[in-house]
Amino acid sequence: VSEQAIKLMQAEAQNHLDALKISMEDGKKTFAEATTELELKPVIRSEVTRSGTMGGVMREYTIAARVNPGKLSELITDTDEDERYGLARSFFLFVEKREAYEETGNEGMVDMQVEGRLRGYQSAALMNWFMQAKASANFSAAPTE
Repeated sequence: VSEQAIKLMQAEAQNHLDALKISMEDGKKTFAEATTELELKPVIRSEVTRSGTMGGVMREYTIAARVNPGKLSELITDTDEDERYGLARSFFLFVEKREAYEETGNEGMVDMQVEGRLRGYQSAALMNWFMQAKASANFSAAPTE
């Protein structure tokens, strides 16, 4: 029964997605006009960020990042088998626009990554120097019993 309900839900959502795509193709109608005409009620998420801190939307961010502004995503279906996403649902995303935003911790994060990379390069250079010194000294370790 659950599988049939999910298939019906998915088919209904796919029908809505197809109808929206047809209404919006070639700039015939805006997303708002098309949803009004089809009597759909979009759920607006304006704070979708990469960190996914707003309501656990990391996956939605990843999907939206691949959709051009003014376009619709493919259909996304969650089954009740995956508890991370809650109840079974089918939905799609409309990306109205993309905005660049500044995260306050980015500068500190970049500095930490640069310092970490520098330490890694320094360690590699030191190890390389030791290996070359060992090779040129014709050094061999005494066998152990």
